[in-house]
Amino acid sequence: MDPNILSSVVELSPDGILILDRNDRIIYANRQLHAMFGFAVGELVGASAGELLVEPSQNGDVSKRIDLHLRAKTGSTAGSQALSGRRKDGTPVEAEIRL
Repeated sequence: MDPNILSSVVELSPDGILILDRNDRIIYANRQLHAMFGFAVGELVGASAGELLVEPSQNGDVSKRIDLHLRAKTGSTAGSQALSGRRKDGTPVEAEIRL
């Protein structure tokens, strides 16, 4: 598959999409995700994904918290679950997490 096609599909998706590294730092976020959370395009790259959650973790990484949250709600990490996020201006936003 042509990488440009995949890139276009992700960038033009109506859903916010982000990719995290092993340290839960954002290495990619599409335009929709930036808009949902009130950030300028590119501003989230390098930020901690925890900055987008209402209750920043005091222990444990974002991936583990999302995994534990999904397991507690659904008994599995498959599927999706709504979590409360936080926009740049501090206002809440509901976000559906799909793994």
